[in-house]
Amino acid sequence: MHSRSSFLCPPPPLPLAKLPMISHSISKLSAAKGKPANGMRFDVALSQLPKKGNSMIKHRGFPGRLTGTDHQYVIRRANVKEGATKLVVRERFRDRKATDKAADKGFLTAIWHHFGEEPFERGNLDAGRLSWFFMREILPAEEPFDPASYEAMLKLNLKIATVSFPEVFAADAPEPIWDDEYED
Repeated sequence: MHSRSSFLCPPPPLPLAKLPMISHSISKLSAAKGKPANGMRFDVALSQLPKKGNSMIKHRGFPGRLTGTDHQYVIRRANVKEGATKLVVRERFRDRKATDKAADKGFLTAIWHHFGEEPFERGNLDAGRLSWFFMREILPAEEPFDPASYEAMLKLNLKIATVSFPEVFAADAPEPIWDDEYED
């Protein structure tokens, strides 16, 4: 019969927040020449460590979608196989559906109330929704800019945004109430 300690089990998947602890544990393990102080043996799978371009922050408190529709504002998890979807410039036409226009207004309102004029990381913001504003109301905030990175820094172009969506920036604009705040 095998003793329980003779089997090596793969570690469970760990959230990115635990990675500093892993690197600390690895350095402790290296210092002890393969045997940590408590006598337990463990291995860290390289696939659990973040890859460049796939690390994605989640904007807590940002609305997940336009209430009552399928127009999403954020994504739940990073695409680890293909990386972040590239931001492209999409043209908005005047004959768009009312829900599309409401989604645009709601998303820009959320950007304004969540980030203001400060640069922000793309993170879990939906690439499709960002693309409707990209290079007009939302601009790159860094050079060189990588449109296919979750770490890409963006900023609100307040001058263009106030012309395109004056109701969002009006002095008497009501404070938004979000039914669907993203809390993964």
